Amino acid sequence: MNLHRTALKFALVIFLLSELGGAFDVIEYGHSTALYFIKPGNAFFASAALGAFLFFLRAKKSTVELAAGCALGFAAEIVMTMWRGRSTTILGTAQSVGVGLAVGGAVVTLVQAIRLRGKERTQRFDTLAEMAMLPVFILLSSFFLHFTVLLHPTVLDPQAFAAEMGLGADTGFHFARWVQTSTNFTWTLIIIYVELPLAVALVYAAEKARGRHDGDVLTAFVSVGFFGYLCYHLCPVIGPRFFFENDWPRHAPDVAKLVFAPAYNAPNELRNCIPSLHTSWALMLYWHARPQNKAIRIFGAAFLVLTLMSTVGLGWHYLVDLVIAFPFSLAVRAAFRSTVSWKNRARSEAFTFGVVGTLLWIALIRGAAPAVAAHGWISAGMATLSVGGAWFLELRLLKVAESLPAGLFVGDADAVDRGGLAQDAAPGAVVTARLPWGLLAAFTFSGFAGLVYEVVFAKELAHTFGSTSKASTTVLATYMGGLALGSYIGARFGEKRKAQALRIYVLCEAGVGILCAVSPSVFRFVRGLYVSLAAGSDTQSPWLTVLQLALGAIALLPPTILMGMTMPALAIHLNRQRESLGRSVGLLYGANTLGAAAGALLAGYVLLPMYHVRGTTWIATGLNFGAAGIGFLLERLARRTPEPTTDEDASADEGVRDVRLTRAALIVLGVGGLVTLALETTYIHLLAVVAGNSAYAFSLMLFAFLLGLGGGSSAGRAWLARGYSVRVGMIACQALVAISVLGGVFLWNAIPHYFGSFYNFGYTDKFAPREFIRFIVCAGAMLPVASAIGASYPIVMEALSISDPKRKLLWMGRGMALNTAGNILGALLGTFVLLPVFESLRSLHVLAAVSLGLGIYVYFATEKREHYRVLGPVAVGAALFVVQPSQLDLTTLSTGANVYFHAQPWGNVLDHAESADGGLTAVAESYRGEKRVLTLLTNGKFQGDDDPDGEMRAQLGFALVPLIHTEHRGSALVIGLGTGVSSRTVHDAQFAEIEVAELSRDVARLAHTHFGSVNSRVLDAPNVKTLITDGRNHLMLSRKSYDLVTIELSSIWFAGAASLYNREFYELVDQRLAKEGVLQQWIQLHRISTLDIAYVLGTVRSVFPRVWLYFVGNQGIIVACRHDCQPTLPAIRKVNETQSLATALGFFDGRAENVLSDRILDTEAIDAYVAGVSQGRGAVSTDDNLFLEYSTPRGNVRPYKESLDENVEELRSYEPEDALRSTKVSPSDVDLHRE
Repeated sequence: MNLHRTALKFALVIFLLSELGGAFDVIEYGHSTALYFIKPGNAFFASAALGAFLFFLRAKKSTVELAAGCALGFAAEIVMTMWRGRSTTILGTAQSVGVGLAVGGAVVTLVQAIRLRGKERTQRFDTLAEMAMLPVFILLSSFFLHFTVLLHPTVLDPQAFAAEMGLGADTGFHFARWVQTSTNFTWTLIIIYVELPLAVALVYAAEKARGRHDGDVLTAFVSVGFFGYLCYHLCPVIGPRFFFENDWPRHAPDVAKLVFAPAYNAPNELRNCIPSLHTSWALMLYWHARPQNKAIRIFGAAFLVLTLMSTVGLGWHYLVDLVIAFPFSLAVRAAFRSTVSWKNRARSEAFTFGVVGTLLWIALIRGAAPAVAAHGWISAGMATLSVGGAWFLELRLLKVAESLPAGLFVGDADAVDRGGLAQDAAPGAVVTARLPWGLLAAFTFSGFAGLVYEVVFAKELAHTFGSTSKASTTVLATYMGGLALGSYIGARFGEKRKAQALRIYVLCEAGVGILCAVSPSVFRFVRGLYVSLAAGSDTQSPWLTVLQLALGAIALLPPTILMGMTMPALAIHLNRQRESLGRSVGLLYGANTLGAAAGALLAGYVLLPMYHVRGTTWIATGLNFGAAGIGFLLERLARRTPEPTTDEDASADEGVRDVRLTRAALIVLGVGGLVTLALETTYIHLLAVVAGNSAYAFSLMLFAFLLGLGGGSSAGRAWLARGYSVRVGMIACQALVAISVLGGVFLWNAIPHYFGSFYNFGYTDKFAPREFIRFIVCAGAMLPVASAIGASYPIVMEALSISDPKRKLLWMGRGMALNTAGNILGALLGTFVLLPVFESLRSLHVLAAVSLGLGIYVYFATEKREHYRVLGPVAVGAALFVVQPSQLDLTTLSTGANVYFHAQPWGNVLDHAESADGGLTAVAESYRGEKRVLTLLTNGKFQGDDDPDGEMRAQLGFALVPLIHTEHRGSALVIGLGTGVSSRTVHDAQFAEIEVAELSRDVARLAHTHFGSVNSRVLDAPNVKTLITDGRNHLMLSRKSYDLVTIELSSIWFAGAASLYNREFYELVDQRLAKEGVLQQWIQLHRISTLDIAYVLGTVRSVFPRVWLYFVGNQGIIVACRHDCQPTLPAIRKVNETQSLATALGFFDGRAENVLSDRILDTEAIDAYVAGVSQGRGAVSTDDNLFLEYSTPRGNVRPYKESLDENVEELRSYEPEDALRSTKVSPSDVDLHRE
């Protein structure tokens, strides 16, 4: 019965998640969906409720209970009928009868469970669990099925129908037409279809009466449903009744005329066809009925046949859906045949056949529909093999199960027969201690706080050291170096003070809280020291990296060393509490990592946007002190409890060291740690290209990766708890890492198409659903590989433990430190070698090869025994290398479909580069009529083009507009190169010295190579200096004064870009501007809110007393200064008289004064706009509140033209009537024509 209770706990978690999703507008509230099933009535739910009442009847102990249950049930039925309204149809009645009876039986059973004690009380609660299984599952089904619609705008019905044609030309349509000739038979099939849960309840009751069973049909029903709902997402199909609509079943389509593209939009139909779960449930029903008496066997067989007829005859499914249900059902059946060992070929081969068969069918439908349509024998042959093979293998599995002793109907057969799998298991591995929930809660809090610190510290130091990959990797290396050092110190220190391990943990947590509470002051000190030491230095100087490491160590090492000490301390404590070392580490690692995952998610979506950097830091420190408090209470309690003596402690001195296993484990930890961070770097790089690169998107990526690590750690711990071989586990995990990486390669080209499929799909017109879609993509890409990595960690730590029992704690510390050191090397290798040299695809291949090599190394470097089975995954990984693509489809990746949830046809990619700083930078070629256009892209986002009729006027305006505000042409700083048009215009304005600060070397190279026709190869000019650096950091360290600072960035919502719109940045600019210097900055006016625009303008205005806003080429341009820099006639004449600017002026009718007609707001109007839109509150974005970084991405849901028109209209409502107000130009000097 524990399995039923576990399932209900899982159901409660799902319900709470649905409520949370409803609160964030991702899905409907769970309670709303439940009421939808209960109030109007649902025949399937009513059938489940009747099944629950049947369980009550079977379990009742007295006539009084029966009478009370029936009385309450009928009373509830009357009340519910009055609530719903009386139905006048048979189907309407069937949809309502049963719920009240179930409620009555549940109430009586619950009252008895509360009243009774001992065994009878347990029996009543078990009955309640049984009664709840079917109704709760049906209610949760709506939650899962709802996602099949939300996550799949397109369906694959044409492909499914093509596969069906191989099973007989329009057989399904013929049968459906025959069914419709008989109304009575149609109703019979409908009743069979909806009463399946009641049939399951009847067979379950028979199983219970017989006593012996191998799993139960109730668990099988729920398991089939859960895994089937996951399969629906692999092949979304709605069924012939809905896809062909009025043509079904009279006119079968001509398969030759079908379009095999997932382009059909069916927004309201469930994608719940492949596999046919009704067929799977009926198969399970029959398989579980077969060992029962003759009547039950006949009932099960008849129900199976009628269910097959109903699924096709009623048009809910294609024939191929039924066929796929056979291998799928076999896989689930084998997975839950717990009385048969996995070593037994009957079980392992049945499971393998089922999984492979199901996936092959899905692959056939998704990728080979035209071939299937042309060669019907393909699907006919596979159908014969699928049905026949599944039937045969299930019969063989049944015979094996029936031959086993009767006492094996509970538990896992592998606990009795493990064979070679357990030969190197730890002593007492099968015995699991009670979970220390208090410590787990404390360490979860600790993980949450640690991840928040990592995010906050990275942001703080990015403002000091810059946002380049070199600077951010330096910070990461320092942070993780402290963790590595702490792990080593913690193990050495804890080994000598085992009895005080919990106290050490408490002191470490309290120390982390204290140090991080004062971290804002520490960061201010570090920033001041860095600026004083590095001022005037070249930002590309190598010695700055050394200085950053040194100053980063001052800020980060004290708290991170204490963080690193916490896990060894707790692992030592748990190791004394009857837990093996590997399981202790797995338990702690899982809890800490899941806490970190929650921290990554909530820090990005809740804490930083709401409580800002300072408040978020205080919340994290509070969690540290909370963890310390929990640990303190547990330590006080532990003093009063006698110390347990464990078998491991008693036998530690008797252990024999296995040097080869120790060496193998250390190599896997070190090299595996390198692979982990290198993979994380590569995956985040690719996901930034295809899934998004806002601050929210990076939170999702980190959340998905950590979620996989934490879940995988739980799986690794379960492996150890069952006593399986650590050697086999190590090899299998490394092989699974390689399989996940290589198999995932085929997803990258498909992800942009997936995002593009949501175009005009109503669900994704809001921010929260779009972020949920991004999470699904991130999870699909990262969870498999992260889970395999997470599972490996506790298994390898257990290998270290059993390889040298006398010094296991010492090896634990060394192993943790080595793994973290490998992480540091992996981050460096992935950032500075793999991505720029091998690019993303080859990097994945290299890392997958290393993982496979590790698995093979463990196989040959340790005692082999019966490890040959694990070579199967290794062989699969090796085979995947053979079918790898030669390159990714860069044109598809560069469509930017993730940005606005529709693909943007920039054209074919001609040239590209990949790096940590630039992401995927590409040059795309397209034709507009006969005109060839080149477009520069970063992660699919537009950076500029060479089309005179495109964005050229805006690109020229970025440099021309500020020139009418100043006559000085001394020194200029251009932040952001783009295509180089603005830099060329600044150069044409005859500035004496120009510095171009560009974060990405790739942008500089591609702009110089491909856009020379529009930028005149300005980077080669002798007075132009190109700096590959963070523009903000350059301003902070520079001691120069600039007459012009012009900024042309990518979109403000890019992660990190908003820091150039914060008050602290404008203060830096103000310090570096010459006495009469001018700032120009691009401001995005499309796809952001009016409040975001107000914050940008308000932030600039908080520093500069004079600010103007222009609207040029559908782009906003801000001009700001401290002195009186109003446009003047001499400045305008100087521009007009500069011959090298003639080409640029041609886009403004040849005269600089025409730029004035593009002005929308002056300083006075900006103040009015900011006050009006922000309703008087201080609209200022800072490095602490990060308002723009977390607000602007939300505007991407707005349509381009609609948002632009609305924003400009709002701005123009504050526009001064006098076009020359706030200028030193008189109407007689110029002739303006304002639109």
